Amino acid sequence: MIIVTGANGFIGSAMVWELNQAGITDITCVDSVSLEKRNLLKKVQYTQFFEAGELWSYLMSDEAKKKVTWVIHMGACSSTTETDWSFLYSNNFQ
Repeated sequence: MIIVTGANGFIGSAMVWELNQAGITDITCVDSVSLEKRNLLKKVQYTQFFEAGELWSYLMSDEAKKKVTWVIHMGACSSTTETDWSFLYSNNFQ
């Protein structure tokens, strides 16, 4: 299983599409933007979707420990004007 963070954004959803083109559909999509607010994933295949705050508890599960092979982190904040260093550290690095 591959986890793609930022999956419900423009670049993240394109990454999920590209994985689908390679025959990969066992994908866990994660984003801080819910599918109810915006759904860029409606035309791709994935196994499950988590909002960003749910990811850490999922990663502690037996399922994740057994199945996760890659994490593609597309959910980083790329704003050059963001000044909240604790946010940048937790969101982009941790």
